[in-house]
Amino acid sequence: MKYDNYIVKKPQDYHAARKKIKNWLQPLESDQQFFFEVAVNEALNNTVHHGKNEEEIYASISFESDGKKLIVSIEDRGSGLTNEAETLYRQASEEVFKRTANTLKESGRGLAIMKECSDNMILEENGRRVTLMKYI
Repeated sequence: MKYDNYIVKKPQDYHAARKKIKNWLQPLESDQQFFFEVAVNEALNNTVHHGKNEEEIYASISFESDGKKLIVSIEDRGSGLTNEAETLYRQASEEVFKRTANTLKESGRGLAIMKECSDNMILEENGRRVTLMKYI
């Protein structure tokens, strides 16, 4: 079992976290890696955007692999999901993804993107913790 953890506390940590994530996903084939990286980066982006406490960023990112699957968990200290976001997550399907992707809103597609680009997605702590899984 391979395990690693990374903490984002400052804006400059965000870029280092993205590089670390890319390295963690190396065992995947290129198309799988691309889409799973999109999902994980979207989770990280949500943390930076929604998980701020005033101007401080905090995200705990953990990675584990057993050789059959990659699991990435990202946790923040934000206020959690809105009711609208929770509903979109529960309904996330290709139809919901297309509907939200074609809107002019700046946000609202992240959970659908994460769900579509991973093999399994689990939300905990009212959305403050997301776990994404991809089979190798």
